[in-house]
Amino acid sequence: MNDDEGKIYNDFKDLLPNIFNECTKYGEEEGEREKIVSSYESIFKIVPAFRSRHGKEFKTDTEEILNNFRNEHQRLKVGNVNLKWIGDQATLFKISNSLFENETTNNKKAFANAINEGELCSINSKRMEFFVMLFYKLIEKPNPMIVTDKASGIGAIGVASRFFCHNGKTHSRSISMTNQMKRINVKLLKNDEILKKTQETVEIFIKKF
Repeated sequence: MNDDEGKIYNDFKDLLPNIFNECTKYGEEEGEREKIVSSYESIFKIVPAFRSRHGKEFKTDTEEILNNFRNEHQRLKVGNVNLKWIGDQATLFKISNSLFENETTNNKKAFANAINEGELCSINSKRMEFFVMLFYKLIEKPNPMIVTDKASGIGAIGVASRFFCHNGKTHSRSISMTNQMKRINVKLLKNDEILKKTQETVEIFIKKF
C-alpha cells in the first residue's frame, strides 16, 4: 500500500463509524428503530464468514468498529429501558458532584442527570477504569443502588452504554461496561499495580456515601 492509498484507507476508517452514527440518528428521528436494529444484525451475520477467511481476529481497528456497532445495537434494542436510582437523591447528587470534583465528569450534575433524566454523561477517558469499577459497585447485589425502571428488563449494565460515553479520536463513543470490565479483570489477574491502586481508590470513594 502506497502513501496515497494509506491516507484513503485511514480517512475511510475514521469516517465509517460516523456514517453509521449519522444514519442511526436519522433513523431514530424518523421512528425506524426496528429497521436500524435489523440492519445491525445483518452486519453481524456476515462476520463469521469474514473470520473464517481472515482468521479469528480482524485488525485491531476493525474489531473496535465492530464492538462499537454491537454496543449501538444493544443500545437500540433496549431504547425504552432507563436507569433508576434506589435510595436517597441527596446521596446520588453527592456522588455526582464528587465525580465532577475528581475530574471523572465535566459537570456537577452529569452523573445524576444520566440516571434521573436519561441525559448523556461524558466520562474523562483517563478516568474510564475508575468509573467502570465504580459503576459495577453501584449495581452490586444484594443491595444495588442503580437498577432499571423495568422490573423484568435488562439490567443496568446492559443499558449503561446509552447514558455514558467518552471522547474518542473522531467522535463520542458509548462505553461498553462489559467490554471495559473484561479488560480490567485481565489486568487485575496480571497484578497491574496502577489498576490495583485504582481499585483501592474506588473502595475509598464509595465508602464516603
